[in-house]
Parts: sequence; structure tokens; C-alpha cells
Amino acid sequence: MITVIIPVKENDSHIDFCLKAIYKNEVYPLEIIVVLDGWNRTFNEIPKTIDLTIIEAEKKGPAYCRNLGAMKAKYDLICFIDSDVEIYDNALEIALNTISAHS
Repeated sequence: MITVIIPVKENDSHIDFCLKAIYKNEVYPLEIIVVLDGWNRTFNEIPKTIDLTIIEAEKKGPAYCRNLGAMKAKYDLICFIDSDVEIYDNALEIALNTISAHS
């Protein structure tokens, strides 16, 4: 139903908090695409219900990373979240409900 795309700049220490906040949202199916801008990294503690894709990209900035992630997205509804943002536990549900009400 929803793909979340997160561009991550090199050595960003906030991404773990960002992912944990997204994991608290109970919207399924949920796909998360993390686009690493010019570096590589592994991620631990990923819930089994989460479809997480890691893309290692050339260092070209967040706009490039967002577009690259969007090209790989499985779902039509795409949510871009910066890696230093912690969303509320119900943020994705509210977004989906708002879009459904106005469709």
C-alpha cells in the first residue's frame, strides 16, 4: 500500500531513530527503501513484517536518492521521509486515511 523512501547522507547517525519510529506504525503492507548517498551500511533489528530495501547510490544528494528510490518503489503511494525525522506512531495511518477520504 505505501512505500517510504529515506535518503541517507554519509555517516548519518539519526537513521536508526527514523527507522524505529517507522516500525512503530502499523500500516501493512509497508515497503521501506533506504538510499545510501555515497556510502554503505548494514541495518539490524528489522521486523519481519517490514520489506526493507537498501540501495547504495553514488553521492549525488537527496533529490537523486529520492528519485532513485521512487523508481524502485512497489506501491503507487510514496512517502518521502528525511533520515533525521522521527514520525509519530500513527503518521502513516493518518496519511492513508486522509488520502482515502479525498479520493
